[in-house]
Amino acid sequence: MKIIIIGGGFGGLKLARSLNNKAGFDVTLIDRYNYHQFQPLFYQVATAGLDASNISFPLRKVFHKSKNVHFRMAEVKEIISAQNKIVTDIGEMNYDVLVLATGADTNFFGNQHLIDFTFPMKSTVEALQIRHRLIHNFEDALSVTDEKELERLMTIVIVGGGPTGVEMSGAIADLRRFVLPKDYPELDFSKMKIYLVEGSHKTLGAMSEKSSDDSCRYLKKLGVNVMTDTIVKDYDGKVVTMQNGNTIESAMVVWAAGIKGNVPGGIDASLIVRGNRIKVDRYNKILGSENIYAIGDVAYMETEKYPHGHPQVAAVAIQQGKMLAYNLRRIEMKSPHTQQFEYFDKGTMATVGRNLAVVDVPKPKLHVRGFLAWPVSYCVIAHPEFIEKNFGKLIKNLGKPNLHDSIKRNSIRLLRHVDIPEKYHGDIMDICFKYVESPTEAVAIKAFSLAVLEKLSKQYPEILPELKLLIEDQLPHQTAAFKSRAKKIYP
Repeated sequence: MKIIIIGGGFGGLKLARSLNNKAGFDVTLIDRYNYHQFQPLFYQVATAGLDASNISFPLRKVFHKSKNVHFRMAEVKEIISAQNKIVTDIGEMNYDVLVLATGADTNFFGNQHLIDFTFPMKSTVEALQIRHRLIHNFEDALSVTDEKELERLMTIVIVGGGPTGVEMSGAIADLRRFVLPKDYPELDFSKMKIYLVEGSHKTLGAMSEKSSDDSCRYLKKLGVNVMTDTIVKDYDGKVVTMQNGNTIESAMVVWAAGIKGNVPGGIDASLIVRGNRIKVDRYNKILGSENIYAIGDVAYMETEKYPHGHPQVAAVAIQQGKMLAYNLRRIEMKSPHTQQFEYFDKGTMATVGRNLAVVDVPKPKLHVRGFLAWPVSYCVIAHPEFIEKNFGKLIKNLGKPNLHDSIKRNSIRLLRHVDIPEKYHGDIMDICFKYVESPTEAVAIKAFSLAVLEKLSKQYPEILPELKLLIEDQLPHQTAAFKSRAKKIYP
């Protein structure tokens, strides 16, 4: 069976990996880029919390040992379903089964000014563009003499109160608190303004009322001006105009107010519904088609639990990719036992700022907020499976001499919650010992490093004597957090 998968996002990649080295399948994975992007952390790249390489990895590398999965970097121009072929910018390709996993892009609702002047954040490249403009505006602010122009350069507007907008607003607010005053001591950051504009009556509309209320309260605590029931009408590069007539002067607007499915040419227009999504049945097969499927953000499936379609999140795409792989294997074996898709919701979460997050778990129904939710958010949203596959990059980053404290702290914190591959144990222990010994490292980094060493000491008890000497040497000069962690190792 010759299968073409269009899109190397969460759904397309999961499907390709599930069919990897499976007999009877010849799989071609097509994407505009030759790397996979971990979209939930785009905001971290945009605010300089992570490098782009930390959330991207080459698609070809995933299939180094594959005998049946091939990758082609191409852009699909048209689907000719009558002839079972697609037209791309590198030529035509034939298929037995076609799977659309094209994801979604930013929805500007047809406003050309918003397309021209605002900054979307649906790719690594766009996240880097935001980072560049953010930093460039502060560089320009250093030489501006006009007060009005200075205020405009130091005003940032984020449109859209969903997870992307909330996380972006909180990350910029943290930059204003902890980083920017040190980088630009000549500027008065008490004058910097951050606006989050949302058209509905609450932030995080897809989450529970408690999460919406908590996120709004946390953002206001961080100094973000939250404007709900406010719709942006236009932006000319200098002034944001609201539908109610109010205006905000700003040199930078981040647009996170909506998404639309990426539908290739050749799909019947009558099957495309609101949000530019394609109608599919419970097996993810496009209605009226025999061998074309759609999964992830571009697919619109009505079920009893989700009468208006599934949420456009990574978990849905991954589960649909996994189920479709199962069904295709049953079809290849000529078995009638295929499965209908039913989404298993593991929960939803959003990081609002440092030590601030909200988490909703459906079963058992649970809402977690604040400091307790923050590590949960990092450990689950930051996808342990993804982190474990990128330990080489993680260790390389931790070895850099001028690495920012927040990256060190978050990386070491994560190491406590993921399975560390055995081949990296020695490197991790060396790094953690170095952090604990260093007189300049922050106490939190030292304490988390101790926790990682404690975790590894169960497998390597020979490090305990050296660890004990190190703790005894450090103990008189450390805070309660360090001492508390040390007592857990040596009561």
